[in-house]
Amino acid sequence: MDLSSYLVTNKMDETRVPSNRRLHSSNVEDIMAGKTLRTVDSILRTLNERLDSMKLRMDGEEGDLQRMRSEMELLLTEFSETVEGKGALSKKLTLYQGIHSYVHDLIDCLQVKVPVIVEHENRLLGLLQAHAEYLMKRRRQDRDDEYEEISIGLRGPTPHPQESIRGEEKEREEKDKRAAERKGRRTRRKKEREDSNEKNHKEGLSTDDEELELDIQRFRTQKDGILEGAIQVFEDVEEEFFEVEQLLGKFLLWKSEDFEAYRESFVPLCIPKVLSPIVRLHLLHWDPLQDDSDIFRTNWMRSLIRFGFVPSETRESLSSDPDLNLVPSVNEKIIIPWIERLVNAEYDPVSTKQTKKLVHLLRKLLSDYTVMNSSRQIHSLLKAILKKLESGTDRDVFIPMFDRGVLAKNSEALLLASRQFYGSLKLLDNICSWTGLIDEKPLQTLALDKLLARYIVSSIRTTLDLQDTIDRARDVVSVLPRVWLSGEEIPNGIKHLVRTLILIVQERTDFALPNNKIQIPRIAAILKTLGAAEEANMITLKYS
Repeated sequence: MDLSSYLVTNKMDETRVPSNRRLHSSNVEDIMAGKTLRTVDSILRTLNERLDSMKLRMDGEEGDLQRMRSEMELLLTEFSETVEGKGALSKKLTLYQGIHSYVHDLIDCLQVKVPVIVEHENRLLGLLQAHAEYLMKRRRQDRDDEYEEISIGLRGPTPHPQESIRGEEKEREEKDKRAAERKGRRTRRKKEREDSNEKNHKEGLSTDDEELELDIQRFRTQKDGILEGAIQVFEDVEEEFFEVEQLLGKFLLWKSEDFEAYRESFVPLCIPKVLSPIVRLHLLHWDPLQDDSDIFRTNWMRSLIRFGFVPSETRESLSSDPDLNLVPSVNEKIIIPWIERLVNAEYDPVSTKQTKKLVHLLRKLLSDYTVMNSSRQIHSLLKAILKKLESGTDRDVFIPMFDRGVLAKNSEALLLASRQFYGSLKLLDNICSWTGLIDEKPLQTLALDKLLARYIVSSIRTTLDLQDTIDRARDVVSVLPRVWLSGEEIPNGIKHLVRTLILIVQERTDFALPNNKIQIPRIAAILKTLGAAEEANMITLKYS
């Protein structure tokens, strides 16, 4: 019997064939030999298992095929986009190659020019400092000469050894020359006031900074020579490397072509540093203490202000502009440090003209150009100004201590005392002009405790009549900031002025005279302004 007939005609017992047996090539021999038999069910089960395995493998291969098709579509899309964007990428490559080359050349140029710019800065500042020190030294020397002449007239000449006579003669000639020049300047100022119909001028309110035409011309020639050299610093350089508008145009092109890369490359933080040498060179032609020119109307500053502006700009787009703080940053990091250097070199705290210009400029920077009052540069500048004010108080304020008898008999002594009082009052006014900019505590200490209490009040006490006392006290009150007079507690310096006014009233014994009696309400009004209402009521009840 063959194998096929045997499998069809004979059914084996299920217990004779294990269910886990598989039909392999090795089992065929067993079956041929009659050792092992397989049922149809087991063979079908085996085939089904193989079929399931093949289906599972085919499903996996189908998924791989689908993924490969998706990746192929994505690659084709990217390829198409790359082909289509080839022109833009080529344009961007050209842009960055140009920017790289320009920035490299710009850095090389500035590395060469910066030392030259620094040299011109130092030369100009040295010239301004020497000029300012000359004027201040002359003013102080004139004051000392006048006081010495009056003192010698009061006590008489002091005898000296014979060998010092020749030196005294030379010194006398120099003093006579200074006196003649001083008188000539005062005469010219008086004539100018008369020509301009200026009234109620007080001697001592002038800064006395006039010079001979020869000296003025010499100073201008030296200054113009330095500025002419500054103009020639970039004469061998293409305009795109030193003209602010053209330089900014290079970065504006980058910003318009690839805004995200422009912002992420921190270019807005670098622009002020790149501009610094060029702006400093422009600042050599700007002196805010002397000139009336407005730096914010210059062409280079307007280029900074207009940088990146587009007509369609909105508030939202402006707030997200990375160059929004360009102008404040240039003001804070370049312009304010230059102002500080000018202050250290030439600021005269006795000059009302310089003080008003400087105060106006700083208020404009803080209010209109968003420079922070708490910035390190502003703090350093205000510290330098305060130091100058302290120096002016120590070196320029002098109140001659003449008693009333001397003042009544010596008109020169009276004129010097009046001139020094109003000179001190002018300095007090200049110091008070910094209210709201310099910290209140050190400013009050300087103005009230030092200048007012130590010098000005002493001058008020030596007046010859009550009317002069009231005029001087009223002048003092007129320059004091109202915020200092409206506090709950009166500052110490103002308390000293109040006590002095009360003491002057108490020392007067001639209130029966009508001219003196009518002054009491005026003094009471001054005391009330100073915050001393009780003292005002007291003298009103007692002496009026």
